[in-house]
Amino acid sequence: MEIKSILGLLDEFQYITKILDSELYDNPSMNCGLYRVDQDCLDQLKKAVLSARDEQLKEIKTVIDALH
Repeated sequence: MEIKSILGLLDEFQYITKILDSELYDNPSMNCGLYRVDQDCLDQLKKAVLSARDEQLKEIKTVIDALH
């Protein structure tokens, strides 16, 4: 199974994958827009993961500092 859309993996957005797979609805501009929305979602997810990681690292540093 080829994944064409991150959002398309979610039930409520499966239509995105159907559009990207369909030859009938082949529209380069629309496909580009859908891929751009996917990229924006990935960027937001990346920021959230990095933010959570930074918070965890700060907590770990605080614990280590407290032990010394």
